[in-house]
Amino acid sequence: MEELKLRTQLQQADMSKRLTSMKLLKEQKRLLNRSTRDVQVDVHPRVVSKYVACRPNARHKMTDIEKGDLFDEAEERLKLYQGELNMSRQEVAVLQQKLVDSVQIQVENHSLHKKMSPIKVLPMNEELRSSTITNIDDTESKLTISNLSEHIEELKKQNHKLTMELLGFEIEKQNLLDNQREQASHHISEFNIFRNELNQVICIIY
Repeated sequence: MEELKLRTQLQQADMSKRLTSMKLLKEQKRLLNRSTRDVQVDVHPRVVSKYVACRPNARHKMTDIEKGDLFDEAEERLKLYQGELNMSRQEVAVLQQKLVDSVQIQVENHSLHKKMSPIKVLPMNEELRSSTITNIDDTESKLTISNLSEHIEELKKQNHKLTMELLGFEIEKQNLLDNQREQASHHISEFNIFRNELNQVICIIY
C-alpha cells in the first residue's frame, strides 16, 4: 500500500514536471514566433562605425547634393569661355574707341589745316606735290580705318561664335546635371531597397 502511494506521487510529480516543461516550451514558441507584420525595428549597434551606420528610422530622408560637391567639367569650361568672351568684348570696345579717336583727330587736323593755310597761287609743281601728299595721307587714313573696321568685324564674329559655344555648353551642363540627379536618385533607391532587406534579416535574427 505504501509502495503504491509512493508510485502515485512519483507519477504526479513527473506529470507536473512535463506540464511545466510544455508550458515553458509553448511560451518560448510564442516569444520566438511573434508577428512582425507591422512592427518597426530600431537597431542601435554597440559600436557605430563612421563608415556604416544602420538607421532604419531615416529611410525616407532624401540625400541632398550641394553645388560644388562634385567636379563639373562643363562648369569649368563655361567659366573659361566666359572669360575669353569678356576679353574679346573689351578688345572690341578699345578698338572702337581708337577708331573714333582717329577719325576725330583727322577731322580736327583737316579743319586746322584749312584755317592755317594761306590763300595763294602755288606753282604747278608745288600744287602737285601738295596734292600728292594729301592723297597719301588720305589713303593711309582710309587704310587705317579700314583695318580697324575689319578687325572689329572679326572680333564681333568671334564674339558671336563664343556666345553660341557658351549656349551649347550651358545646354550640355544642364544635361549633365539632369543625368547626375537621375543617377543619384537611382543609387538612393537601390540603397533603400538594400536597407529594407537588411532590416528584414535583422528582424528574423532577433
